[in-house]
Amino acid sequence: MTKKTRVWVFSLADLNTCAPRIRLLSPFSYFPKEEFEFVYAPSLNAILRLPYLPDIIVFHRNLYRLQEIGKIIEFARRHLIKTVMEIDDLITHVPAQHLSHPFYQKTKNFMIESFKKVDIITVTTNRLKEYYIEYNSNIHVLPNLIDERIWTGRRGKEKPEDGRITIGYSGSPTHAYDFKKVIPALEYISLKYADKIFFKFFGYMPDEMRAIKNVSYIPLIYLYQEYADILMDSNLDFA
Repeated sequence: MTKKTRVWVFSLADLNTCAPRIRLLSPFSYFPKEEFEFVYAPSLNAILRLPYLPDIIVFHRNLYRLQEIGKIIEFARRHLIKTVMEIDDLITHVPAQHLSHPFYQKTKNFMIESFKKVDIITVTTNRLKEYYIEYNSNIHVLPNLIDERIWTGRRGKEKPEDGRITIGYSGSPTHAYDFKKVIPALEYISLKYADKIFFKFFGYMPDEMRAIKNVSYIPLIYLYQEYADILMDSNLDFA
């Protein structure tokens, strides 16, 4: 009988929320179950309570408990366990306008030390690899892919019956500064084509757009499957 490769996943986020679902849960689900075992371990204590040691520990990019991560890396080193840091963003260069900039600036040095200590870093693009190669030479590019079991196609239950074109935006409030660049264009479109356009915002809507007619807003959706279902039902023409 073939020995299973045991993988422990350290993530402070629910694995069914967007980033962990895209980067961890969905890809892991394609591994053969008879060869791999994946366990969600949100803390070092949770790891120590398990009846066996893993072969690999994967850290998701959510690094809000830095001391915990440091302890787990040292634990892994003592027990010859391979460690992987999964990163899908440039968290060492967060712009000053970003809502989380103070946190990332405060913790930047610790994060860099963690990048140096893990065995492998995985990133989404070659551009990210170029940044992180300074801290760790063992970097693998794993591009984001669409899970076709989740994104089954446009279902269009909410298409306006009057033929209006629907423009949609989906994102979190962390993109507020970037979104300012397109507000004048959207305001112009809303004035010129008032009766032919409908706007749908998911997760974030700037105050300037609240005064525009023919607009709807859905608050931030954390569960990825629910998010996908709502987006597929929204029948957007432009996004």
